[in-house]
Amino acid sequence: MYVEKTGKKSVSINIPDRLVEEKEPGTKDDFSQVELLMAMSSALDYDKKYKKESKPERFERKFDVIFSIMREIQDDNSGFYWDLYGQFFIDLQKAGFVNTLSYLVYASSEDEEIQEWLESHEDEINEFYTWYNKYEW
Repeated sequence: MYVEKTGKKSVSINIPDRLVEEKEPGTKDDFSQVELLMAMSSALDYDKKYKKESKPERFERKFDVIFSIMREIQDDNSGFYWDLYGQFFIDLQKAGFVNTLSYLVYASSEDEEIQEWLESHEDEINEFYTWYNKYEW
């Protein structure tokens, strides 16, 4: 699946058939709805409203929506990845750590804005790691 700008005001989203095919009830680890949402949220990257987003802001915008949809559809899904990782990210969002995670993902970046955020939000980062270390997998 990929998203590309095809004109001044147009974006194409190419979606593989497997994401829209009817699934058997009880299919394990089906993330097709989540993948579809990821593509759609990536299309927003081309909107002038989001052009000036930093990488962490873009990550947070996308993954906050993804974790929300995961929460909505989790009762209809199961499997190793859904039960372990799906629940973790849903709980991470419920705990309010999507913003912190988005900056930690880019912690190795040399971007000055990211480094300043990390330095000025040490308490939030420590709270995140405390939550993470106590998380019951």
